[in-house]
Amino acid sequence: MKDSDALIFQSFLAALTQLDAALPDAVQSQLNEIADSLDSDRLEEIAEEYPPLKSIYEDAHGWLFKHGNQQRKGLDTIPDASWQKENTASLTLDNTSKKSGDSTPLTEMLPNIQEGLKNNEELVQITKQVCQSSDSVDSAKVALFGYIQIA
Repeated sequence: MKDSDALIFQSFLAALTQLDAALPDAVQSQLNEIADSLDSDRLEEIAEEYPPLKSIYEDAHGWLFKHGNQQRKGLDTIPDASWQKENTASLTLDNTSKKSGDSTPLTEMLPNIQEGLKNNEELVQITKQVCQSSDSVDSAKVALFGYIQIA
């Protein structure tokens, strides 16, 4: 799998977790159709075609792309110790039960997704599972955080 595929899968899964309602039947059907082949280009098209998903997907994709490139940079610079002292955010996933309206802000969860889904086989498996589901939004929430949105 190419890095660009992993970026698309991570962005798509992250975007799904931010939706408050299930996908329309037509969009869900499209995901079900590509679940076995898991065509990253088609997955990206689906995200771009559904307006509530599009802006979240683009935000996630941009953030992951930017931070992925920063992580690949060489280690030829001295870290900024003052920044490290101020930035003490934990990278652990919150697996507690959530209620409606308690979704995790995108910028808080993206580092966890990026760190937690580095294994390409696991990322592909989770993405297939989410696309095959009858409710990909809830399936993504369960797969990544262990909770579903309670209406």
